[in-house]
Amino acid sequence: MAPLSEKEENYVRLALLLKGVTPRAVRTYFDREFPPTYLPSTLNTNYNTLWDLKLKRIINQAQWNLLIPRNGIPDSKTFDVTLMICLIRNLTSINPPVNGFDSLPLLGETTPGSDLARIKYYRNKLAHHDNNTIDTAYFYTAWTDISNAVGRLGGQTMYQECQELKLKILDQSNQDIMLEIKQSVGEITELKQTTYNLRKKQSKVTGELRKLQSLHGTLKTSHSILKTSNSTLKTSFRQQLIQYLQQLDKLQQVKLANTKDTVEPKESCASGTTPLVYICYDGYTDMVQWMLHNDVDVDQCRDTGASGLFMAKRNPDVNLYNKNGFSPLIKASLNGHTDIVRLLLERNSYPCDNTPLGTSCVNNNISISNSPSLVQSLMKHKPDVNAQTYDGGNALYFSAFHGNLKITKLLLENDADCDICTYSKQFQTDLIKDNPIGTLKQLQQGCFEYLIKMHCHM
Repeated sequence: MAPLSEKEENYVRLALLLKGVTPRAVRTYFDREFPPTYLPSTLNTNYNTLWDLKLKRIINQAQWNLLIPRNGIPDSKTFDVTLMICLIRNLTSINPPVNGFDSLPLLGETTPGSDLARIKYYRNKLAHHDNNTIDTAYFYTAWTDISNAVGRLGGQTMYQECQELKLKILDQSNQDIMLEIKQSVGEITELKQTTYNLRKKQSKVTGELRKLQSLHGTLKTSHSILKTSNSTLKTSFRQQLIQYLQQLDKLQQVKLANTKDTVEPKESCASGTTPLVYICYDGYTDMVQWMLHNDVDVDQCRDTGASGLFMAKRNPDVNLYNKNGFSPLIKASLNGHTDIVRLLLERNSYPCDNTPLGTSCVNNNISISNSPSLVQSLMKHKPDVNAQTYDGGNALYFSAFHGNLKITKLLLENDADCDICTYSKQFQTDLIKDNPIGTLKQLQQGCFEYLIKMHCHM
């Protein structure tokens, strides 16, 4: 191996001083502040302070394991310089340097706190040194500063050791140290380059992510604008359509209002549906108002027997059904179109059944079943409040099941039968006869478990 240059020797000597001598000087002072015999009890007494330092990441996990070992007792010989200085700073009343522990103290500062800060400063500077050489002028200044601090903390013997190290001839072992240092410097340089490349990639990914986030925000805004525009276009189209329809001859308006679906095949669920059902389903109040002002022949029937939904002598029966059993009132109730429900009820002088009320309660429709005034409007038509669904339930049952207190109270005030229940004995008996897939007890148990499960998910 080629002889070391003067600057390379400076680096090796300073490294030997900071890594070999200063830790012993700091430990000597540490053991005076924390006598080894009492170190475990001292650390236990200050456990909360140490834990707080760990939470703040001032103490890492490896250091924590040395302070609070699972086996054995803590020993300062296992502590590095960083940990010892940290404990001295936080568990003793040591005076800090004028500029704090994280800066190089002034030359005139010679207190223990200043010397610890001085050693800490030079060790950090060496650790972040980019090459394996040190200028001679800086070397002498640093050496004097460090060796004086070592003498004050560790005593005269350690100070003398510093002076000898400064002048001793570096042997083969020191040459090997230099070789390791050179290799380490190369590895550090490579690691720094890798870190730089990773940060560069991360910065690029972050930039792309921000672009995507910005694009996402733009798309959301565009979607909102399109949604609003679409709604506006629909409203504008309906208004123009109504204006056009109102200009037509009265007979033509009645004919259009009576037109039934002829496109869907008869086996389709939409076959034979009338305009009023569709409009009530979609909640177009303005179109409903137009239709209710036109005479409709409610006696027209399809081959399936489904009757018309409009006008009987200028008074529309809002409870007439399409082929699937859905009246305009049910459609409006099912979809929560409260304005249309009120409009239909206002124009109807005949009693309606309980189906709209039951439908809204079964589906827990917030806008309908939680609207006492609307339910009161239904009640004015004298519905059968005890009308039952296919499985035996009534409006009171479903209203109570969904927790609609006001509606439940209103139904009870109108003589709703609180003894009616779903899946009654008769219902289950008929079901078993028609579909013998289990015993009555098995069916009852299955229904009970289903209801409990549904209640738990509410």
